[in-house]
Amino acid sequence: MTIRSLLPVVWLLVPSVASAAPPAAAFGFEEAVRMSDRIVVGTVQGTTGGSVTLPDGGALPLGVKDPATGVVFTPYRVHVSTCLLDQDTSCKREDIEVLIPGGTVYETVEGEQRLRTWEVAGAAGVPLPPAGEDVLLFMEERHGRYMPLNISGARIRVDRSSKTASVSLRFASPRFLSPAGRESAQARIDAGRPAATRPEFVESVPLDRLKELIQQALQVPKPTSGIRHAIPDRADACASDGVCERRARVRTGEVS
Repeated sequence: MTIRSLLPVVWLLVPSVASAAPPAAAFGFEEAVRMSDRIVVGTVQGTTGGSVTLPDGGALPLGVKDPATGVVFTPYRVHVSTCLLDQDTSCKREDIEVLIPGGTVYETVEGEQRLRTWEVAGAAGVPLPPAGEDVLLFMEERHGRYMPLNISGARIRVDRSSKTASVSLRFASPRFLSPAGRESAQARIDAGRPAATRPEFVESVPLDRLKELIQQALQVPKPTSGIRHAIPDRADACASDGVCERRARVRTGEVS
């Protein structure tokens, strides 16, 4: 793989990498769904940037560094097996290239070739699972290309150790838990002491239940904040002449 072959998409990573900052709290399933334009389950085929063998015999995927911008990313090939959410109905069961910000690259330091790892804030540099394993990806569309969200919890490894494949999800609300999960969460709350932080609700969810949960998360009203949302200005209050006229008549006592 060469830098030239990926130049059209390297610049798409620059805003997210440059502005990334550690989040105040880990993003939950609901937030990730609302931020996504596409959610898929895919099988990792491996990295397309090569790998290096470590002294212990393990393999470390190699990333790519753009010399012009200094952006480091690790390219992966993923075969999409299931489309769970697709805003433009173009999702297909096919191989796609997934660029993960951050990674390990060879660089010349004091005249010697050395391995250097570049990390990206916001847990975006977490690598994908090894080749042959499945992953749940929350993706956003940027200029016609889909890329994983630069947040923690946007790439979740699929657990196939049991008969039913599942993923471990973090929820902000217990409404998305199964009945057994709600009972377990309530028991933990009853047994514990009041905490200053918001409780977290984590549960292993079967893959066949994901579509239902995604649609439920999309129906939850988005939170708003600030005076602008709470107190409408005169332009909002008088959206039509009829409304303004009636309000004036109410104030003068013409209309009870």
